Amino acid sequence: MKQRAIFLNGLTALYCGQRLLEADLQVGKIVAILCIHLIFYLSSQMIQNPKVAKTLIIVDLVYLGSLVGVGYILLIVPLVLALMEYSCFKRGWLENVVLIMIGVSMILIGYKEILANWFIYGILIVTSLSTYWDKMKLVQLTKENTELMGKVSNLGRALEHTKKEKREMAYITKVTERNQLAQKLHDKMGHLLAGNVMQLEAIKLILVKDQTKGLELLNRVIEGLRDGMEEIRFTLKDLKPATSENGLTQVKEILEDFKEKSGITSDLLYKGDLASVGLEVWFAIHENLKETLTNFMKYSSANQFEVRIEVMHQVIKVVFKDNGVVKQPVGHGLGLIGIEERTLGIGGKIIVNTENGFETIMLIKR
Repeated sequence: MKQRAIFLNGLTALYCGQRLLEADLQVGKIVAILCIHLIFYLSSQMIQNPKVAKTLIIVDLVYLGSLVGVGYILLIVPLVLALMEYSCFKRGWLENVVLIMIGVSMILIGYKEILANWFIYGILIVTSLSTYWDKMKLVQLTKENTELMGKVSNLGRALEHTKKEKREMAYITKVTERNQLAQKLHDKMGHLLAGNVMQLEAIKLILVKDQTKGLELLNRVIEGLRDGMEEIRFTLKDLKPATSENGLTQVKEILEDFKEKSGITSDLLYKGDLASVGLEVWFAIHENLKETLTNFMKYSSANQFEVRIEVMHQVIKVVFKDNGVVKQPVGHGLGLIGIEERTLGIGGKIIVNTENGFETIMLIKR
């Protein structure tokens, strides 16, 4: 795009040079006039700093405007191009007023020249307008790209935060399970071992006096130890329920807590191989359910809420739905963003439907 603008200004300079030669001006003077203009313009195109580039264009505008004012009417065309270039920069209202005044002044001063060579001026102005609109489009696309990069960066940070939360949750769960295991083992094995040690001490004394009775007591201790080992095995099994039981239990607890706070009943439906659903997926389901219930209270007037969990061959489908009517357009707020981020973090996607109540659908690859 810069190449086109430079080419257009070079072409304009050649045209103005030819017309000035026809006006019997000295070649050296013509070259000096056009070179100074081109130096300002080309410098503004090469410099990356917007403020410096804008300053160079202003200097070029003042230079060309002063020449037009003293009679070099042919320089209106490069002046128009410089004005178009300046209009691409960020401006205040005062600068806009000055631009309009300069444009009106150019028309008043050079209308005879413009009418006499309307075709050439028309082509140059249309071409410059095309370049201007392309630059404005580029500015808009650059702005949108910056905004998208900012959103991607925020999503990345939020994803890292979600991962950190999951790690902390896993650590807390592990510590809790260890504490439960330690307490259970202490309760079961402590009493079992202490009792049997005391019996073995007694048997050691009895065997000296009555071997038959001592062997009988020894067999009782052995049976007691066997029963104790079996009891410990069952205890360990109870301490580690299936992942699906943990996940469903927490879903039920969330819905029960919601019912106590709001008085609204909820249904929980599920089918498929829930045991294949991992901890990370259950974590996302729990957190998204909490966010959805918040949105439910905010946007929908309903008296029924439903949770459906369906484990299919390749996809896990989770639906949160109510039977109300959405009161207002749903904004893309922090709640929905959080739901999207968590679902994205486990390789899924989110669908929000407000045609019949408020419905949030999670689709997660297995």
